[in-house]
Amino acid sequence: MPGQEIDGHLEDWSPCSNPFDLDFVVGIVTGDRKERFPDGTLMTTSLLTTPRKDLEAGAIIETQNSRYRLGRRASEVTSDAFLYAAGLNSWVIGPDDEPVRQMSVVAKSADGPKKMTLLCPRHRETADVTP
Repeated sequence: MPGQEIDGHLEDWSPCSNPFDLDFVVGIVTGDRKERFPDGTLMTTSLLTTPRKDLEAGAIIETQNSRYRLGRRASEVTSDAFLYAAGLNSWVIGPDDEPVRQMSVVAKSADGPKKMTLLCPRHRETADVTP
């Protein structure tokens, strides 16, 4: 795909991996040239052809059919990114380049705020869940 246009820009992105060690990126897309996503949409790329070690701000990453320029990497993993990856039976790689195995969140309920621990599907057996 060298010489092709950029299909979009990703900000606040995080690398993700699946059980087959295939990588993708979750992030906020802007400037989607193919008009698939409105600006500001949280999305995942398809599987990357770019090696994970080459993911850095300013890099152009490639999938089979698209090219994205990476902006700022997320300084922390958000619950939205965590849930997006978990829904794909995958996990987010945190800013420390380690998989995020669990995340504590506070959810609203009719009885008031409730603290919950979200578990990565791949790492449920190794998660440290304390009440």
